[in-house]
Amino acid sequence: MLIGDVVVGRAFAPATRERLVLPLLLVTGTPPITLILDLPHPAIVAAYVITGVGSAYLLGLQRRFLEAVPSNLQGQGFALLNTTTMTFQKIGPLVFGVFAEFLPVGLAIALTGVSSVTTTLLLRDAIRPRTSG
Repeated sequence: MLIGDVVVGRAFAPATRERLVLPLLLVTGTPPITLILDLPHPAIVAAYVITGVGSAYLLGLQRRFLEAVPSNLQGQGFALLNTTTMTFQKIGPLVFGVFAEFLPVGLAIALTGVSSVTTTLLLRDAIRPRTSG
């Protein structure tokens, strides 16, 4: 995550980061799908590194949020955003951990990727950057 945040945050202008939200969300969700295969340990590590880099999608959403929240409430707004994000990020492991009790672990992890990609594609119109003009 740190690598993705630093690279995307430093290398791209805010408008480009907004355009990268959809691709980065897909980068986050796609690698776990490969864990349905019996991959060697280095490939699994690579999949998780790629997934972490994709987490930089949040940088592309922050400007919209910043513009939507009144300036006197931005500190509280970002605290609430981060708390909500972390809460929802913890629900996935809980749900898919239950799946892992009944399914092979690789399949349960692959389902997290399928869920992420499916959600991204269903929300793609909401995720697309705003067009000016």
